[in-house]
Amino acid sequence: VISKFFPLTFRFLLRPSKQVECHTKLSGVPDLTLAFSNHRLIDDASLHPCVRFLRWKRERVLSFIPPDGHFCLMNYEVNCLSPLSLPISIRHNIVLKENGNRLDLIVMPKILNRAMEAVKIAIQMPPGVVNVNCTPSTGRVNFDVSKRIFDWDIGRIESKNPNPSLRGQVRVPF
Repeated sequence: VISKFFPLTFRFLLRPSKQVECHTKLSGVPDLTLAFSNHRLIDDASLHPCVRFLRWKRERVLSFIPPDGHFCLMNYEVNCLSPLSLPISIRHNIVLKENGNRLDLIVMPKILNRAMEAVKIAIQMPPGVVNVNCTPSTGRVNFDVSKRIFDWDIGRIESKNPNPSLRGQVRVPF
């Protein structure tokens, strides 16, 4: 009898999409400038026509005269190939046994007194995993069997609330 065992290894995927939404009610012709603390992390930016593109290209600064009303100033993705300090840490515990494998995750915010919106965690499961059945303390979970990606859509995290956690079973046939 030959049995194959696929070790559980987790790769956390992070490629968050962001947008800068504006709602302006200003009189006159205000000339605004928006600078980012770490502009090197911004990738694939899509800018509103009011943004001065050459200044963005040269200095990575948003310089613009805003139109009245609600508009999307910028859509962008965060480049995670560069060194990045995430605003969360993830504590995990994996127990491998013949009668079942257990997975526990706890997400802990590093930034106090500030909320984080639209937090999502995707875990690429190895080929041997046939099912993941977890119950989160908050949010929703989904396991895409064909892609072997386990998604946890946490939503909003506030430091004053208990840390989001999940516990469940990872099924690997022996």
